[in-house]
Amino acid sequence: MEKDVLEMLSQTDLVASAAAAFSALAAICAVGLTWLTIKRAAVTKRADIHSRFQSEIRAIQQQFSEKVNDPENWSPTDSEKRYIRMYWYVVFDEWVICCKEDKSLATLWRQYYAPGVGSALKNKHFSGNIKELFNGQSALFGYRNEFRDAINAIYSKDNNGRMLIIN
Repeated sequence: MEKDVLEMLSQTDLVASAAAAFSALAAICAVGLTWLTIKRAAVTKRADIHSRFQSEIRAIQQQFSEKVNDPENWSPTDSEKRYIRMYWYVVFDEWVICCKEDKSLATLWRQYYAPGVGSALKNKHFSGNIKELFNGQSALFGYRNEFRDAINAIYSKDNNGRMLIIN
């Protein structure tokens, strides 16, 4: 009788151990699936944000004549000057969203938007326009100085450390 009780306890322990192992495995799988879901949601969010900004930039780019890529021989019309300013407001929005509001999107700014801004800053009409923007009174939602520093950091990379916007 004593042997039967020991065998039953042994079998109960074995079943309990197996159940605990399966529960642990299920928990690990659930954590893994949750992590994959969160990661996929973040990728989807970045792609959506990027797509929206690119649509805005492309709509602005369509407003420029072909000479935009030859700044020495391009004199922007008043309408094109307005679209240059609109470009800078979209850049500001990119920077705010990626660097201030949702820092999980900072890679978008570093890998995509900042290099694009660097290209725009090589065009004297775009760099002149952003300087004019900073000569104005816009507080840029309280981020004026930080945004200026971000633009200056990009500009200084191609200009021997010089700053574009001093004020």
